Amino acid sequence: MSIVFRLITLVSGVASAWTLVQTIRKMREETRMSRLTPMVAIGATLLTSLLYLFLSGAAVNWLLVLPLLALGFLIGLAEGQFTRLYYRSATLVGKRSVGYLVLWGMAYLLTMALAQWGDAGLHAVGVLTMMFGLGMAVGSNYVLLRKQNRLRQAGSA
Repeated sequence: MSIVFRLITLVSGVASAWTLVQTIRKMREETRMSRLTPMVAIGATLLTSLLYLFLSGAAVNWLLVLPLLALGFLIGLAEGQFTRLYYRSATLVGKRSVGYLVLWGMAYLLTMALAQWGDAGLHAVGVLTMMFGLGMAVGSNYVLLRKQNRLRQAGSA
């Protein structure tokens, strides 16, 4: 790999780590939850993951991807129960649990770290961690969507 590509990889890795830290910091704060928030989160995570797979050309073992997606989804379903949703005045707000942030952050960092090495085998393993994180994000946001609907129905009754 040329020095230019290594430099681009290094800069993108540092930028990704910085973005992750900022994202975790923001996610830990109380956030307004619109009706679209969980659906946008699911859609953006899915689109980003598929786009990454397409652009990177990573070899993917779908026999491993499907169980990792399912495991991530189940963990996301459990974790979503720990995310607090409540009303502040007339606004529905949420606060993510530390567990979600740690697991999601670890999967994200591992994906980025493995992609940085340039080795196709490590990159493929990194994609697997990304699929686990995708499943977890979908499961967690699905629970948030259901919780949000229950709270809104209870608020209108």
